[in-house]
Amino acid sequence: MTVPTSGPQRLLELRTLAQHLEGMRIKLPHLDKLKMVEGWQATSMEPPLPDNILSASPARIRRFATEFLAYHGSSSEGGALHWELQKVLIGAATADLVALIRADADQVIDQLRPAFDEAAGKAREVIGLGVPPEATAETFLDLPVEARDAWKEFRDKHGATLDRVLQIRELLSTALDLPPAVIDGYGNVDTPAINWGVTVTDPPRALPKATHGAGHVRWLQVANDLHLNRVDEVSHTDYIRAAGDTHVDDAIAIARGRFGAA
Repeated sequence: MTVPTSGPQRLLELRTLAQHLEGMRIKLPHLDKLKMVEGWQATSMEPPLPDNILSASPARIRRFATEFLAYHGSSSEGGALHWELQKVLIGAATADLVALIRADADQVIDQLRPAFDEAAGKAREVIGLGVPPEATAETFLDLPVEARDAWKEFRDKHGATLDRVLQIRELLSTALDLPPAVIDGYGNVDTPAINWGVTVTDPPRALPKATHGAGHVRWLQVANDLHLNRVDEVSHTDYIRAAGDTHVDDAIAIARGRFGAA
């Protein structure tokens, strides 16, 4: 599988993924190799001028001069060729790094699962207590205190956990070209075409948009279908089905009838 986006952009996506995982105390697989390639990238870029150059120390000026000469080379042609070669190597290393991490994507998903399952269980508990997804203060006039407390806990804590897991699951797809990533005509992931709810529901469902100040509501709306899918549990066509478009199923049925089971 090819890596559509450029090396620097892909490295940025991987770094963003690593930071979000760190927020949930999960380590990105092959993080040491990511740091190594990021180090190569830093040395392949022209060094910036020191800030406040008139007040910069002589040592800082000397370091800039050394880095600048190293970047351009003693002969401009030789230096340019050196750095162009390094950029090519960084691009190839990034592609290999993406392939390594992609192979371990399910490992990441499985580490996210305990937090996801706990939060999903709390969503189902709220619904099971008779609380409607769009509950307001007036809703609890006729409901027991237990229902109100469960709803408040989900609103204040567990909805945010589901948001974080969904964001990481989206990053896994966009950074590693995993389903349901949709590739546009330019070879890039067409993010707006995807409703990422299909990665966290079974059967696949479109996740309603989060509303300001009430992001927990959408999770309660799909509470009984929440399931964190592994890589092989979601396909490139699931997002189409989730949007209510059955044409993809018709096309698959026709293809299977004509060419046999896929």
